[in-house]
Amino acid sequence: MLSCCFTGHRAEKISFSTDENADEFRSMRRDIFLVLENLHKKGVSMFYTGMSSGADIWFAEAVSELKKEYFYIKLAAVVPFRGQDSRYSDEDKRRYREILAMCDETVCLSDHYFKGCYAERNKYMVDHSDVLVALYDPTQRQSGTGQTVRLARARGMEIVYIDPRQYDYPTLFDV
Repeated sequence: MLSCCFTGHRAEKISFSTDENADEFRSMRRDIFLVLENLHKKGVSMFYTGMSSGADIWFAEAVSELKKEYFYIKLAAVVPFRGQDSRYSDEDKRRYREILAMCDETVCLSDHYFKGCYAERNKYMVDHSDVLVALYDPTQRQSGTGQTVRLARARGMEIVYIDPRQYDYPTLFDV
């Protein structure tokens, strides 16, 4: 069984509106779904999410949509520490709990926060995956997303990039 993990920026780090009704946001969500659907067609049926707000949640929600059609697809939450969602907004907490409830597996790496726990989570996901999907702005190299991309590159993993900067302008689908 082939597996895939996700990395990506939190909503506040991407340059376009994260209003879920905005055209660019809907375009990005559609592209995430299409990437995951294509990976599934290539044999990926296990997906890992790090459960951070933003891209991790968007990817997990796309996997949830795929699971409606392909019941055998599995989603695992890799939680860096218990209480990861304690500083999330109420809406993000709700989405976090919904995703955890639909996951086939939850891996909690620590009972408490520690410096480097997110890097440990990212390493765990890369170590357990064949493909990395990255919602990645390459100008933000000093981010956790950048660190995960570099780790996957060093391991020779296949990486599928989605550049959030492309959504600053209408796509052909929106014209």
